Amino acid sequence: MRYITTALALTIATVLGGCEYDASTYNELQSSEIVRDCDTIRDGIIRVAAENGVNIVKIYDPTPVESNPTKVSCSGIALLGSGLEAPMYYQAKQDKDGDWLLMYSDNELD
Repeated sequence: MRYITTALALTIATVLGGCEYDASTYNELQSSEIVRDCDTIRDGIIRVAAENGVNIVKIYDPTPVESNPTKVSCSGIALLGSGLEAPMYYQAKQDKDGDWLLMYSDNELD
């Protein structure tokens, strides 16, 4: 695995971190989708990132941070379109209306 310098990490963190709570990063999953683990939400996270101008090619090493019936929180390594890799956190969370929402960040999500 290739690691990046601190300066590059800060650049990537700015790109990913700027999206943490922006309403546009929340995206409902299809109601027919079943959210179960870090693997099942990766494609949705990559799609949401692309819709926000962040080119995540793949998420390596998906690791559960928290999992319960209404939330799946994960960490992993994002391979960006530029070829750089950066740590990231992502999750699917059910809101009070029962809709599943996706979000991602370079910082741990609550």
